[in-house]
Amino acid sequence: GWVLFYFTDFSKIGQFLSVLFGGGSAGGWDLMTQNALTGNLWLLIACVICCIPFGRFVRSFWNEAAGYQRSAGFAAFITGAKIVCAAALLIASTLLLIGDTSNPFLYLRF
Repeated sequence: GWVLFYFTDFSKIGQFLSVLFGGGSAGGWDLMTQNALTGNLWLLIACVICCIPFGRFVRSFWNEAAGYQRSAGFAAFITGAKIVCAAALLIASTLLLIGDTSNPFLYLRF
């Protein structure tokens, strides 16, 4: 939406949007795009896996396993596994944020 306020000429808006969606001279694919995709391929794969309704399968598996073994130790194990998974996700996201904040002058470009 900000492009409407940046450009005053409507033909430049059209040119900008065509370049934004791959209508430029490189056709939307160049070395920088390839490096960005290959460098973040693991993140794209993780996003695709997280979009799959995998949680429903895991939850039904845990509920079936808890139904077969109704012990307090097994329930504690499941709770501990959930805590470990949440902590691992928190640590991973924190490390990714730390790795991407190396530019102290990020906000001066805007």
